Amino acid sequence: MVNKNGDEQHGEAYINAQAESLALKEAIAWASGQKGRAKLWCGSEIALKAIISPNSRNSIILEIQMSLQNNPNIEVGWVKAHIDISGNEVAEELAKKATKEGPKFEIPAPKSYLKKLLKTVSLQRWQTDWDAGEK
Repeated sequence: MVNKNGDEQHGEAYINAQAESLALKEAIAWASGQKGRAKLWCGSEIALKAIISPNSRNSIILEIQMSLQNNPNIEVGWVKAHIDISGNEVAEELAKKATKEGPKFEIPAPKSYLKKLLKTVSLQRWQTDWDAGEK
């Protein structure tokens, strides 16, 4: 996910947005097989901003964008967490329960994150070798 400054995010908010995006992708897949219009609600503003961004490179977001283009009868909206909307509290509780009891999903890390991680680890190793006198 990319924040407003164009920087990739990889903290807890990023993980939550990834999980919300994956759930939204599955909900869109289900809704696309139904008749009529569907309005899906998402609690992650970060995920929704990524979905409307033409610069998103995240594979899950790209799949969502394509699915929404192919299914104009499906709309996605943002619901602010912890407000009195029927079903929102139930959805929050089920999401928390799923993180503890549900199946584990592997969400691929973006290439930019892996590049940054590789650079950080390489610099740390180099610094360790330098400090140890292996110049």
